Amino acid sequence: MTLPTLVLLPGMDGTGEMFAPFVSALGRSCNTLCVRYPGDVALGYAELEALVRYGYEQGLTRSQLSPEELFAPESLTWSEG
Repeated sequence: MTLPTLVLLPGMDGTGEMFAPFVSALGRSCNTLCVRYPGDVALGYAELEALVRYGYEQGLTRSQLSPEELFAPESLTWSEG
């Protein structure tokens, strides 16, 4: 039986470390994948767009997403500054 994959998007720190207790509680009920992004580099809109495009190319999403679909509008405004 193929288990579904739950894709988790990290918070502002980019690590996804806060998901550890949640992933542990899930046990073997599904596969989990936390999409991480560098926490030591400020990403602008173009870099975020490349990141979500890469996720699509790797099969993590079924359709091409935009950063607006993944991040709060406030964080995108901040990334452009």
